[in-house]
Amino acid sequence: MSGERAETARPSGAAAEAEAAAIRARLEEAFGRIARERMAGLPMMNERLRVQAFGFERLGEWHVGVLLTPWFMSLMLLPAEDAERARGVLEPIGATRRIALPAGHVDCIVGGEEGVGRWLSCSLFSPVFEFADHEAAAETAQAALKMLLTSDSPESAESASAAGNMSKDDDAAALEAAFAGGFARVAAGAQRRRLRGEAAPGSEEARARRAEERERRAAEERARAEAARAEQQRRAAQEGVDARRRALLFGRVSER
Repeated sequence: MSGERAETARPSGAAAEAEAAAIRARLEEAFGRIARERMAGLPMMNERLRVQAFGFERLGEWHVGVLLTPWFMSLMLLPAEDAERARGVLEPIGATRRIALPAGHVDCIVGGEEGVGRWLSCSLFSPVFEFADHEAAAETAQAALKMLLTSDSPESAESASAAGNMSKDDDAAALEAAFAGGFARVAAGAQRRRLRGEAAPGSEEARARRAEERERRAAEERARAEAARAEQQRRAAQEGVDARRRALLFGRVSER
């Protein structure tokens, strides 16, 4: 098993985003075709999900992202066009390669598909029946990618602690278990939010819902204030009526 490092320097700008978008489109087209032609009707398919790719901005010699399909969710690394060294580790299909990401070392398997080329992949969920809908799975995929590309994530600290006294071979297993635990927590949180009809924290939907909630509370406060004013006016009017009644009554008593 050879070790490779995905460097943290990332190109930015419109050209980089266009390149990442082209990779996502290529993956979605290829695996969408696989879903329709090879996987249709098979029992491991979660028909509530669809093929979608996330990320694939360049990280050193690799384009790193997560691919979600109705039958798996995997971290994937595709070599950059000018990365000869990265291409050199993609033989043969089925071989295992250890890759150093910002969050830790991950063991990946060499794969390939016509229309995409060769890649390295690490399974995050397979199968994907724990997801009630595509939105929960997509939220988890994006969170998993963020974890793997963040060196100070809770999962990376947990991984380092778990692997402290282990050999290199055990290190990968410990990291994989820790990452899996982190992704499972993300998935559970996404699932709970979806089942409750809640939006992902920080999303446009969540911000819109918070704005709606603030407006609702303000409207309730205005209604309560208006009701209090109306009650005060009612009481004042009632006190006036009572005063007039007392005056009339006392006047009649005095006349007698």
